[in-house]
Amino acid sequence: MELIKKITLPIILVLIGFIPFLVGDIIFNTFFPFGHNSMLFFRTRFFSGIAILAIWFFMGIISVKFMRSKIKFVLLLNAPAFFMLMLQLCQIIFLDYSSYYFWYPAEIFYFSEMYYFPLKGVFSTFISWFYNYKQVYSLLSFIIPFLFLIIISCFGRVVIEKRINMKK
Repeated sequence: MELIKKITLPIILVLIGFIPFLVGDIIFNTFFPFGHNSMLFFRTRFFSGIAILAIWFFMGIISVKFMRSKIKFVLLLNAPAFFMLMLQLCQIIFLDYSSYYFWYPAEIFYFSEMYYFPLKGVFSTFISWFYNYKQVYSLLSFIIPFLFLIIISCFGRVVIEKRINMKK
């Protein structure tokens, strides 16, 4: 039974790590045909990004019960985010494609774009300062949400560990 728990828990964490892709794909395919400049589109994207960050915070809180190592938890939960970030960075840096204007020729780049799609809605205000610098804008629009996913999941874990230590 312990062996099954050791195998299935990391798989479940990695699968949970793909939630942003599912949310981004649903939002894009549902609202984009009606116009990407609509307020409903932007609000849905923003609030779904906030919901994803809340899920990451909640995962950090409940991870104390299932996994002792904070680093292992953060790495497993954010492994899909890191993989998608590497795909985007390869495309932006080596292929010199601006992710904001380029529609990807391959499905793998579609996956990486849709992964960060709702999260970019949350951070677009901060990133828009660099809009005139296309490559910097493209890099920051993926790096900042990735860093926030890591920070939020760690923060959830730290909050619950502090509460547990205060009770002792």
